[in-house]
Amino acid sequence: MKRLKKILLVNWLYFQKQLIEVDDISFLTGKNGAGKSTIIDALQIVFLGETNSKNFNRAANEGSQRPLDGYLRADMDPNNPYSRRGKDFSSYIACEFYDDVNAEAFVIGITFDCRSDGGRQERYFSYTGTIPESCFLVGNLPMDIPALRKYLKSSYGARGKLFDSHKEYRSDMLASRAFWFCGRSGRRCRSSWTRRNRSGSKAPVNCPRSAARLRKSRRHWRSTEDGRTK
Repeated sequence: MKRLKKILLVNWLYFQKQLIEVDDISFLTGKNGAGKSTIIDALQIVFLGETNSKNFNRAANEGSQRPLDGYLRADMDPNNPYSRRGKDFSSYIACEFYDDVNAEAFVIGITFDCRSDGGRQERYFSYTGTIPESCFLVGNLPMDIPALRKYLKSSYGARGKLFDSHKEYRSDMLASRAFWFCGRSGRRCRSSWTRRNRSGSKAPVNCPRSAARLRKSRRHWRSTEDGRTK
């Protein structure tokens, strides 16, 4: 079983640096605009292995759609004091898991290098270990992609990987971490499946939910919160 333990958001919409600890059973609650969809959309990018924004922010309003650049640059509101429009910066979404079968922690995530001229580079990454206390910051600034590459190589060696494509990331996660990604082809996502570990026995593996199930869950949370406030 792979258990999500921590979520790190750095320069993701209004979250400048937020480390969220996750229990076996956790609930996202809060008023409209508190950031519930912001967190779920970040998880979608890591869990689904793609940065397509077509499913962003549809829980609260099925007709709405936030662009990826809006999350990164935080410029949907022109009066937002946290706007990063016109600046050079890096963003991170990272998830720390604990693998009960192999008795080890590992991290998967993505980093974005955003430029003041609107350009952007992104790289998925993974390594065996935990989210560092620095949260990938050097001083007050997040590591850019070259700095992250050096950090993974020096700290984790062969256990650290920086992927050149989304496809490479998804393939590696399926092969090494037994994650089952829901691709664009519309394959049904199994809620759980089994794989053989080194001893030859079968062990259950949790599967990240598909975008449709994520949206359904968020709508349920919202309706529950609305009922509480009435």
